[in-house]
Amino acid sequence: MTRMSIALFATVLVGFSGCDAGEPALVGERESDQAAPALQHTDTPPLEEGAVDELPVRLSGPDIEYPEQLRHDGEEGFVLLAAVVGADGLVETGSVTVDSSTHADFAEAAVAWLERATFSPGTVDGKSVRVRIKLPVAFKLATD
Repeated sequence: MTRMSIALFATVLVGFSGCDAGEPALVGERESDQAAPALQHTDTPPLEEGAVDELPVRLSGPDIEYPEQLRHDGEEGFVLLAAVVGADGLVETGSVTVDSSTHADFAEAAVAWLERATFSPGTVDGKSVRVRIKLPVAFKLATD
């Protein structure tokens, strides 16, 4: 029997690792005693990953759906996404782009997942900021 496994690998602290059945698992997940305050969107350009004290960390979101036809065909692949995580921890509408992908269906599934994910916001000097992140997503099939 073949079981789907999607591994997410991200740069620096946005880290994710392998998982089973399309349920991303966090690596180095940090628990917070308090929820980040909701901040209003500004027109300030987003900072790059290296310019912040704390990078956004994924808190929640849906499962990534492995494209059924590609799973059936035994195809594995990789997608590199870029997005802006707002000071409120949400991925900004229209900010997700595909830098590279081995298959359009993998790209579509990865984008749909990232657009619905929630993050802790990135911070500079303890203040929440908008951050542009890069997020690699690997689609792998595991056998039992």
